[in-house]
Amino acid sequence: MRPATTALALATLLPCLQGCYVYNPPIYEDDLRMRAINKQRLARDLCISTRVVKLDDGVSDPAGVALAAVTACQSDNNKLIDLLVTMDTDHRPAITEALRKDAMMKATGLVLVQRAVPPKRPKAPGEPVAGHGPGPVAAPPPQPGFESHN
Repeated sequence: MRPATTALALATLLPCLQGCYVYNPPIYEDDLRMRAINKQRLARDLCISTRVVKLDDGVSDPAGVALAAVTACQSDNNKLIDLLVTMDTDHRPAITEALRKDAMMKATGLVLVQRAVPPKRPKAPGEPVAGHGPGPVAAPPPQPGFESHN
């Protein structure tokens, strides 16, 4: 009877134990690697944004300006691709294509945003700040019967 009881216990406990395992995080959750990836992504985005500001003349095709900016920052984009591919070497072509499209979309969006924002000009003395009322207001005339104690 003993072997039958052991077999029955194993048959009921084994499925339960399969759900109880220690989660082993995948390699892409490595904190140092993720920091390096985020740092490189910021470097690439900074490069693209500075190039867009320098290259956009306000009348050229936004896609052409974006392509020129992305091409100028290709080394930063390639470094980002290399960091991401170390985690998933089997999908390098797909990762490369996705990051290049991402860079183009960011650059094109930056061109369009830059063109939508009016250029800043220096404000004249006494000119109101946008959204803060009509500007400087003169002091109201003194009311009869009220004296100032300044």
